[in-house]
Amino acid sequence: MSFDIKDGVLVRYEGSDHHLTVPDGVKEIGASAFRWCTDLWSVHIPSSVRVIGDRAFTWCKALDTVTADEGLTVIAANAFAYCESLKSIRLPSTLTEIGGYAFNGCEKLVSITLPDSVYKIGGGAFWGCKSLESVNVPSALDSLGYGTFYGCNNLFPRLKKNGDDFLCFGPLLLRYMGKDEHVVIPSHVKRIDAGAFEKMPNLRSVVIPDSVTGIGSSAFAYCRVLESVTLPASLSSTGSCIFQGCVSLTEISLPEGTPWIGGDTFAYCSRLARISIPKSVTEIGARAFENCKALKEIHIPETVETIDYLAFLGCDTLFENLRKESDFFCHGSHLVWYLGKAESLTIPPHIKSIGRGACERHKELKSLTLSEGVKRLDWRAFAWCGGLTDIVLPESIEEIDSCAFETCEHIERIVLPKRFPVIEEKFKALYEPKKLVRGFLSHPDLYGEAAAGDCLSYLFTHIEALWEELAAVSLDTAAEIRVLFSPERALLEKWASYARGVGNTELAELLLEEL
Repeated sequence: MSFDIKDGVLVRYEGSDHHLTVPDGVKEIGASAFRWCTDLWSVHIPSSVRVIGDRAFTWCKALDTVTADEGLTVIAANAFAYCESLKSIRLPSTLTEIGGYAFNGCEKLVSITLPDSVYKIGGGAFWGCKSLESVNVPSALDSLGYGTFYGCNNLFPRLKKNGDDFLCFGPLLLRYMGKDEHVVIPSHVKRIDAGAFEKMPNLRSVVIPDSVTGIGSSAFAYCRVLESVTLPASLSSTGSCIFQGCVSLTEISLPEGTPWIGGDTFAYCSRLARISIPKSVTEIGARAFENCKALKEIHIPETVETIDYLAFLGCDTLFENLRKESDFFCHGSHLVWYLGKAESLTIPPHIKSIGRGACERHKELKSLTLSEGVKRLDWRAFAWCGGLTDIVLPESIEEIDSCAFETCEHIERIVLPKRFPVIEEKFKALYEPKKLVRGFLSHPDLYGEAAAGDCLSYLFTHIEALWEELAAVSLDTAAEIRVLFSPERALLEKWASYARGVGNTELAELLLEEL
């Protein structure tokens, strides 16, 4: 048994003890200190410890008992995530914060007593604790994240009181347990939790009172007969996928104050024909309106600064109406979506940026010219344009995001801007990927994030052809690859195996030290 302790922080434990007491004097259990300690059954945390860090005990699959003495104040995010055998944990009266997903996936945890001193519980703190039956509301609780008890299906029936169908944890509506077609949410509710009404088969209308300020992700997702929603002017925070799959919803008006439209918020609302977007909205998330096939028109306020990846994918009626005026669906000078099918495409000079996936998968495209004035190509702007052979880039180009030309494998000619010398090496990923990968492995400092994204995608897609290069890279390069690409565990283990095979033990140790 060994403890690596530095300046009061327990950095790492190495050993196979079943029962363990953290040394007295330790002030903080550091991030991942006991991660994957699968032999650990119980742990005692002394009064000197103030903080249990991120992922400190994550994946301690055999850990079933935790006892913490008075003094502990913070349990950080994911601290005990996936401790699937955890049945008992004693928390001290000094505890004030529980981080997001702290007990995520603790499937055998049946009961937990939260001290009244706890004022903050992060989102998803008890996500997936499917055996949880009993939990109390701390008197000091002031901040409760969305999805705190998502998937705790054994808990919900036990929270139901006096026939009340609205199950709340403090001011957060966790779950609606009724079967009514028309629902008015009570005024004591301040926020609606993730999945609170998800897949309610009878719900046709819902009125949300002015007391509500936030709605969590998937709150009304797949309520397939939901036709009418009244949203309050007080709404100031919203999650993603809120109305995803509500196929009977035909129109909705978002109140002024709504900050953004999250990813997949209205995805697959196939009958949604009209929506009013207020000036308070600054962002439209990825696939927000995917397959809203009945959507006829949309007015995007000037206040919107970001329209994310494929926000309007599959909006066939909208595209047909827009195409009557132009093949370019723009928001100001930003190209949201290219609606045409040209083999030879010239991006007009009034367009300054090409949005995420704006021209993705246009297989008929062979020749591309960006007019002088275009400054930026966003992520996957021309990805999967497999027929593209010819590219002309203007002197005005300033930034090319990662994967902008991902899998455009038939490039024959690129006209490059004279003032952008590194771009030539970046674009070799399009037609000489192995050369680019080897160049990156030798000189990572010459390549920006865009080139790294392209060559690393190729690297891990065609991994077998490049194991020798991988096994010989420097430690700094290996560390950079891990930061940029975060390879999966199986790939890292295989990489380490090849490194050992060529005698590069230092590299193997580096690759496995975080696992």
